[in-house]
Amino acid sequence: MIGKKVGSWLITEEIGDGGHAFVFKGLRGDETAAVKMLKPSACEENIRRRFELEADTLATLRHPNIVGFRDYIEQDGYHYLVIEYMDAGGIDTLLASGPMALEIALPIFDQVLQGIAHAHAFGFIHRDIKPNNVLLNRHGEAKIADFGIAKALGSGTNLTRRGFILGTSVYMAPEYLTAAECDEKTDVYALGVTLYEMLTGRRPFDFVSPDEPLPSFVARLTRDPLVPASAFVPQLPPAIDAILAKALERDKKKRYRSVSKFREDLVAAFPDVVGRPLRIRAGRAEALAVDGTTQPSRFDRPVAPLPPPPFAWLSSREAVFAIGGFALGAIGTLVVAGSAGKAFLTGVACAAASALASIAQRRRGRFEVARAAAKRLAASDPVDIAIAETASGESIPYFSGPARRIESANTGDSELGAWLVVEGPAESAIRFGLRPVSRIGRDERFDVRPTDPEISRQHAVVTFDGTGFTLRDLGSANGTFVNDVRIAGETRLRHGDRVRIGRTTLRFDFPARGR
Repeated sequence: MIGKKVGSWLITEEIGDGGHAFVFKGLRGDETAAVKMLKPSACEENIRRRFELEADTLATLRHPNIVGFRDYIEQDGYHYLVIEYMDAGGIDTLLASGPMALEIALPIFDQVLQGIAHAHAFGFIHRDIKPNNVLLNRHGEAKIADFGIAKALGSGTNLTRRGFILGTSVYMAPEYLTAAECDEKTDVYALGVTLYEMLTGRRPFDFVSPDEPLPSFVARLTRDPLVPASAFVPQLPPAIDAILAKALERDKKKRYRSVSKFREDLVAAFPDVVGRPLRIRAGRAEALAVDGTTQPSRFDRPVAPLPPPPFAWLSSREAVFAIGGFALGAIGTLVVAGSAGKAFLTGVACAAASALASIAQRRRGRFEVARAAAKRLAASDPVDIAIAETASGESIPYFSGPARRIESANTGDSELGAWLVVEGPAESAIRFGLRPVSRIGRDERFDVRPTDPEISRQHAVVTFDGTGFTLRDLGSANGTFVNDVRIAGETRLRHGDRVRIGRTTLRFDFPARGR
């Protein structure tokens, strides 16, 4: 893929490998973006539709704290989603060095709350909030990503087969794990788990071992008491424990009823911390002081209550009943009032009735945008193989024990359907699955590592350009050969080609292009 153009974007490097997509850095003039490529092995109808759903969702939810949508491209039979490039990794990158200080965690988390509140205002539930789904840039901005399994409330779209759930188990609310119930409070719980992990470096409930059955985990989740975050980080103030306890309530009726309420408590408890500007460098975040000695950045902002979602007050039952009652009272008064009073009250009643009709119309249309985004994804018989995951990434059918993952020898799996297969009696069973960028050598970090002392530590590299593979020698001591011809620079590989490095011969196996 390196050097290939996807639409108008030039692919320059691979920056990630997700469950269903490779992620590349793309350039277009002075603009940088992240280009997600749906893996060929993930092109089943339901997964492709989820990829499209993510594109539609991001295109709909324009917000400073939701990763920006750039383009959706179908090219050479592959699907690409182009999104905003974030240059500081995710929250999980910061957690790699340990728990985050309060003055670092809260400004980041506050931005996450604002982004999710915006999504909820348009009827979208994220369903997979976790640290590595919140991306950061060096200016301290946090943006939510991966809306591929977002649920559009009221859309009627169902991409999940009955009996299966979506997301990552340790961030799921109890009612979601046990009954597949999903609403705004599902995200509130996941946000609580995320904040707990940011402050303590651990999750409030986790699998005791990689092979613990899901029912065992769920039993502990619904039974064991929550250990306060301050038990692990004593310097945390009591207010944090109280806020986390409410966000992580097992009984959803006692949980924060909205992300806005969650944020209100954080702002009230920590007004001088929540809005503090940050800077992120090399996987570490620094809180910037806002005083006379520090130049305020464009990210400095006063702490203010989260603005209400569009027509949020219209969802209030009290507002509906109040206006409706007033209208009925006014109409009743017309019966006994004089002519002047009747004229005045008639106008008031008409205005109230009009407001009531407007409320009803807007309440019905609240999820209109979500419906439109999901409409073309609906199918007459949507079937999904969606699954939850254990802490080790294993697949788990809903409410059953984890299915053991059967590992193939070495790196035999290939999302691109291409391999380098070792030929000869010694290692004839070994094959190396190819990725968009596959390095060959004796370095343990490389993808193709035959046990051959004559192979250079960094010998060659195979790259995928969207339609096929190119082999390039990296200046090895004894050269790289294709069909017994030493290559100078790089050469295009064809299905069945023999690649020789050192004393090892590898057969290039790319069945999709073998005809």
